[in-house]
Amino acid sequence: MENEIQPNVPSHTNWQKVLLFIFLGLVVIAGSVFVVIRIGKSQTTNQQPTTEQLTNIPTQGVKFTGIITETNNGCWADGICSIKIDNKWVVAEIGGLRPPNSKPEIRGSLIGINFSQDTNKYIGKKVEVYAKQTDDNDFTIYDNENYYIKLLE
Repeated sequence: MENEIQPNVPSHTNWQKVLLFIFLGLVVIAGSVFVVIRIGKSQTTNQQPTTEQLTNIPTQGVKFTGIITETNNGCWADGICSIKIDNKWVVAEIGGLRPPNSKPEIRGSLIGINFSQDTNKYIGKKVEVYAKQTDDNDFTIYDNENYYIKLLE
């Protein structure tokens, strides 16, 4: 019996340490969740509705002329094709697939402009635009089939 091996049973103080570490871990996790929720609530309450920010935006279409200074061909990769005219971006085409059985979006016309691989050829050209203003310097030819971007040169 003297050579008998005693089982390795943790002492009472070792179990207290394990329970203490588990308890501290739960407190840290609960505190982190609380902080994240508080941050999320403060960000949500500080956001202003978009409609309040756009009170000066006309509800009718806006007509203007200008020079194309930049193009974006993103609609070829499920994005947005747009044209920058002076300092105003005009959404011309939205790429991607429509959900099955959905109606196509109403869109105006591109007259003399074709979104191909080389839209940079239009930079420096003069255009006339009739579009809906969506933000201070953002416009779209969507939502009305009478809207257009017309190449003048």
